[in-house]
Amino acid sequence: MRGAGGMAALFALAVCAWAEPRPDLVARVADGELKEARASWWGFDAEDATRALQAAIRSRVPKLIIDKMPSPWVVTPLEGVSDQTLFFEPGTEIRAKPGCFKGTGDILFSLKCVTNVTLSGYGAVLRMRRDDYDKPPYTHAEWRHTLAIRSCRNIKVYGLTLAESGGDGIYLGSVSDKWPNTDVHIKDVLCDKNYRQGISVISADGLLIENTVMRGTRGTAPQAGIDFEPNRNGERLSRCVMRDCVTENNEGDGYQFYLPNLVRDSAPLDIRLERCRSTGDRNGFDFTTGNSGPLAVTGSVTVADCVFERPRNQGIRITGKSVEGPSMRFERCQVLDVPADQRFTDVSLAARKKDRLPPGGIVFDRLTVRQSEARPWIALCNAGRTGGTVEALSGSVTIRAEGREETVRLDEAWRQKAFPPRFSVRIPEVKHDLKDAVMVDPEPGAMRKHSILKIRNNARYLFFAEKGRTVHFLARQFQVGKYPLSKKPMWVVRRDWSKTDWRCGLMPSRKPTDKPDGGVTWLEQLPLPGFELTEVSVVVPERGFYALEVDVGANGFALAAADVPVAIMLDEGGQDLVYTQGAFYLPVPKGTGKFAVAVSGADDVETVQVKLFDPDGTLVWHRDPVGDWERYEALHDEGLEGGLWKGELLRPSKGVLEDCRIELFGLPPYLFLTDSRYWSWGMGSGEGE
Repeated sequence: MRGAGGMAALFALAVCAWAEPRPDLVARVADGELKEARASWWGFDAEDATRALQAAIRSRVPKLIIDKMPSPWVVTPLEGVSDQTLFFEPGTEIRAKPGCFKGTGDILFSLKCVTNVTLSGYGAVLRMRRDDYDKPPYTHAEWRHTLAIRSCRNIKVYGLTLAESGGDGIYLGSVSDKWPNTDVHIKDVLCDKNYRQGISVISADGLLIENTVMRGTRGTAPQAGIDFEPNRNGERLSRCVMRDCVTENNEGDGYQFYLPNLVRDSAPLDIRLERCRSTGDRNGFDFTTGNSGPLAVTGSVTVADCVFERPRNQGIRITGKSVEGPSMRFERCQVLDVPADQRFTDVSLAARKKDRLPPGGIVFDRLTVRQSEARPWIALCNAGRTGGTVEALSGSVTIRAEGREETVRLDEAWRQKAFPPRFSVRIPEVKHDLKDAVMVDPEPGAMRKHSILKIRNNARYLFFAEKGRTVHFLARQFQVGKYPLSKKPMWVVRRDWSKTDWRCGLMPSRKPTDKPDGGVTWLEQLPLPGFELTEVSVVVPERGFYALEVDVGANGFALAAADVPVAIMLDEGGQDLVYTQGAFYLPVPKGTGKFAVAVSGADDVETVQVKLFDPDGTLVWHRDPVGDWERYEALHDEGLEGGLWKGELLRPSKGVLEDCRIELFGLPPYLFLTDSRYWSWGMGSGEGE
């Protein structure tokens, strides 16, 4: 019997003999004489084959055969070139080198700004070392993809297995909004046990995915089989088709579409799923988009002959989708065997706290639902400020449960019975012109303390100042949990406030001049204060209104004092607050008809107590505790006389005070931080802009 050392020596000799370099043939490739080559001609090293394999690729030979060697091609990051077919022989394995890929963005194989590339590998594997990347000495990251395709054209990926990445099996990204991936065909591929996603689609125009399996994703969120998630509003999802694909046993959703970064001005969606299946995922199909106005992307989404079976939560989950969003059709789809022993329904529609419009614009054409126990098949979750109703939901659904079958026609009568409105009336937004605003400021230039309303995530503070004035603020961040200090800059912005979309333009990490903001005429960057109270100042160029725009991520932030009139300017969905006990003030203009003040906690655990007082100081509304949206509705001329109304946020009697949200209806969208310095229309004295 040979010893272990002797066997290893024989194996090494066999590998060397197999991979004897062929410089003569390499030279003929370089001369353009040979149009097909084998990677082994450049050599093979069982411990690190990167140099040889990368050189073979960079030879730009039109067809490169990656030989099946006695051991895997162990490599560090590789890059592809244009106009090349890489043919991986059956049984070939490209494996990430142990101890390498320590960069958070290190990728096993990258295609960047290239054209006309085919990766064909039936029976071949590109494999990384997922478990290694989840512990020291590796820095936690989600971008160590197996295959990354960025801003490429005419790319084909056939037959490969892409496994155990530290990110996605396949990542389809872009280097510029203007350069989506174009005409990509993925067929007969297996994405197995990847860390973040089986496939991520960031930007694509012309994407066809066929007969592809995405399974076992686990590691870092979203952990989906496939996730369509553009990063910027200039990216696109056009001509995207999936056929005969399977997602199974992923920690996250099967088919996930997270699209809030696409807006009305983005390219319209064009997405179609045909004969696809989800088995054992969290949600089979999960779709989230902007709700209304400039934030709602348009286009169409069609899901035909698809099956969503045995999800851990819901079969179909749709969030934020309104009649102003893309058209959405489910044709002959099935939702099978959603667990009966939990609170989820087969289909759920969800409205977020900030959504202005109810869910709607959805057709279920011959949907089939199979249940082990008879129960409601659809529910509206977190109905929130939309009032608990649903719009333009149509089609027919057949429910099979406990040996019985019922077909329900989703007509207007059914919709009104299933989703009655929660609030009595819908109150439209009011038009207001800041040029007509009247200032109330008894001590111009004096620093005045504010009620500490701790905004969360982002906010826009509006203030008024005279030409050439140095404006002073006292501000600080408040740490929430263990979230690190945010260091994003603040922006002071002057706009043409007559633009209709300014309330919809506040987005995290977005420079104020980026769309969908409009009318920026001047801006200046300021450092963001830390966890200590800090003074910041700015010199304004002209008399008028300015916005101080802040983004602190998951932490809190407050303006503790200022020497000018200032208010939190609500975006279209209200304002997020955190750990806030304090007062806010609402100047109600004379002649105001119907209006409402709405407050919510986060859920039935994170709650808040709220009080509202009229200009005489009379308590007119008190709710404790508040979880889902509650609102005071002034429907009987309470606002005709005008005046300064006061609200208070307090610790609830039940639950925990953490996240809450405020929204106004029928009033100008401002929360003032003091009762002595504000602006209004027909209430005080002084001049506007």
